[in-house]
Amino acid sequence: MRICNNFFLFLSFILIISCAKKSIILQDFSLNSNDIISDSLAVYDNEISYDGLGSLHFSIEHPTVIELYEVQNLQEENCILSYSAYIKTDNLSGNCYLEMWCFVDGLGYFSRSLNQTITQDTNWQLVTTPFFLEKGQIAEKVKLHIVAEGKGNIWIDSIELNKKI
Repeated sequence: MRICNNFFLFLSFILIISCAKKSIILQDFSLNSNDIISDSLAVYDNEISYDGLGSLHFSIEHPTVIELYEVQNLQEENCILSYSAYIKTDNLSGNCYLEMWCFVDGLGYFSRSLNQTITQDTNWQLVTTPFFLEKGQIAEKVKLHIVAEGKGNIWIDSIELNKKI
């Protein structure tokens, strides 16, 4: 009986491993680079950081969409693209969340992390928004944003674009 239970546990473990999706980092974004689209809003902060390497700070005066990065020539299909980052807020009067625009055949479609909105005073939280691509749907480019629905302070760190296959 014990051998049968151990064998069942072993088979369950193998099944879980074989069904797990493999995640590949497509791009890990440098925060102190000139690649940031809304660079007039971004201030590099080497004091407050999730990973100890600095973060981007945004002092928001009104609701806004902050365009962070654009990645072109992806040519990805039949996978899950995910945009993830650590976010911290201080005195934020509305919600903030990640937004990813994915362009397929020249048309833009979006995904938002509305199930992981952050507001008020929040310590670092990992936030992720996925975009599902079926076979034949080829992502030509993506745009990565952070949306602020009120005023306050937002820090973002450890920004990644991943692919799960």
